[in-house]
Amino acid sequence: MQYDALELEDIKARTTLSSVFARFGVRVSGRGYGYASCPFHLENTPSCFIDDRKGFFYCFGCGEHGDHFGAVMQLAGVNFSEAVRILGGTRKLSLAERERLERSRRAREEQELREQRALRFRLAIAWSEYMPIRDTLAAEYLHGRGLDYSNDWTFDLRFAMLSYRGYESADSDKPTMLGE
Repeated sequence: MQYDALELEDIKARTTLSSVFARFGVRVSGRGYGYASCPFHLENTPSCFIDDRKGFFYCFGCGEHGDHFGAVMQLAGVNFSEAVRILGGTRKLSLAERERLERSRRAREEQELREQRALRFRLAIAWSEYMPIRDTLAAEYLHGRGLDYSNDWTFDLRFAMLSYRGYESADSDKPTMLGE
């Protein structure tokens, strides 16, 4: 069966993704986004990230991911059409509702593009500030593990010297800068 994309967007707009998980007994921490114990694999620490604002989930443990429909399909063991029905089904949209959903979709896509550009910018700055791995503590570490670096496989490895506060010895009472 073919579905209208905006009618599917309407279904997702009618309910939060965390409430979809809650229907199946999965409790999500936080409001708007948060973590839950993944219902798709056994785990001790919550690793399934659920974002109501963007309408997606991702498990850092098993890699399962998706949107409202994917969650219902996995949690209930049903196909897409049945997931649409479980989520309330489609309805005819007025022209005003279609325009509102289209504006919302465009705004979400534009926000994602801005976030992607900002991330690429931050990564480029970080890359330029870090040094190649050659003759660094990281190269010494690799050598100590029997992994001598080679430009063939380490051309894109970078090293950043981090500073942190700590105690020089177990007897010290005063913290100092370490790792510089």
